[in-house]
Formats: sequence, structure tokens, C-alpha cells
Amino acid sequence: MILLIESDEDIRKKLCDLLSRERIIAIGTRSETLEMICRFKNRFNIIVANINLLYEMIMRGTIFRLYQKLDVDIPPILGLYSEADESTKSEFRKNFKHYKLIKYDEKNIDFPKLYISEVRGLYPAVIADVNKAKEIWLQKEKPQDLIDPRKWLEEEGFLEPCRKEQTKYDGKEIGELMPSLEKMIAYEERQAVNSENETNNNDLLLECKRKYNELLQYVNELVELTKN
Repeated sequence: MILLIESDEDIRKKLCDLLSRERIIAIGTRSETLEMICRFKNRFNIIVANINLLYEMIMRGTIFRLYQKLDVDIPPILGLYSEADESTKSEFRKNFKHYKLIKYDEKNIDFPKLYISEVRGLYPAVIADVNKAKEIWLQKEKPQDLIDPRKWLEEEGFLEPCRKEQTKYDGKEIGELMPSLEKMIAYEERQAVNSENETNNNDLLLECKRKYNELLQYVNELVELTKN
């Protein structure tokens, strides 16, 4: 499975079309990246990322700290840059020489072959058809619309269906959850104490506190990663 991080929706669509048989989670922001990594952990075989977003996450150490917290190995990363990103690419090469980079060029008829070759070099089991990718690349029509990643997760059974407005959180929104979570925890602890007084069920109290402490820790960590 591939994690594709690219802020330009049209580029995301075209890249997904080149690997139409492969499972791809295509997103465009840093906060979505953190969320998808938390959801899938070690299931991504490769990360393909826009060089600007990638450079930012590597410089801040965000992506590495998250994988360290999840205690899983970070997958191979392929950086993607365009002609407008030449200065960023030069700076990136200077500081991070070991990362593979590929230039996204819509005018290059050989780009599909080059792209699939680079992906396959880092992810040998990738499902790809070079000839079909070339055919799609040469078509001038608008690529097929991408499926919303949250919708895909729900359809595949990884997530329970939820309202659209609840599917994405940035750092501010996550931070705003904290007071509510703390109140909810305090309330549930009081309820559990009352229950313990009535039924002497101490195990229920401990389990309740454990679950909410884990939830609170997870949100705190996600807030910190989003800030950095």
C-alpha cells in the first residue's frame, strides 16, 4: 500500500492513475499524514511525498517521532518535485543525499516509466502496468476523481462511518478537544467511583481510568506532533 502526500489535487489524481491497480491513500496536508500513519502504522510499503511537505516534516522530525512512538519501522520514501521546486530540491539534496527524488513533469512522455521504476526500486512488489500507465498519461482528459481517503477507509471496513465534518482535524481542532476530554474523564471517574461504592467493582474503575488515560495520551502526542 502507498501513502501519497501531495497538496495539488490534480497531481494526486494523475499519480494515482499511473498505479491504478495499487492501493493508495492520497492526502494533501501534514495533519492528514499524521492521521493516516496512526491509522495504518506499518501497513504502508512506501511513502511518495511532495518535496516541500517532505522537507518540512524531515527538518522538524515530525514523521520520525511519530513512527518512533508507534514503534514501527518507517517505510522507504520517494520525494517528488516539479520545475518550480528546483531551489528546494538543491537544498534537500545538500542535506539529505540518501533520499530518492523524481521530477514530476507532465511534458515528459517517459514519466510513467520513470515513476514506476523509482517506486518499484523502493517497493518491489508494487502492482503496476507500464503500458497502461503510458496510455493514461498521454490522454488529455481529466483523470478519474479520487475517492476520499476517509470514505475509502470506511468502505474497506477500517473505520466506522461518521459525519463528514468529523473526519479531519488540524492542530487547533485537536487542541480544542482537550478540555472536553478532560471533563469527560473526570465525569466517568466520578461515575465509576459511585459504581464502586454501590457494587465494590474496583476493576471497573481501574479499567475506565486506563482507557481514558490512553486516549488522553494519544491526543496529547498528536497535538504536539501537529504543532512541530
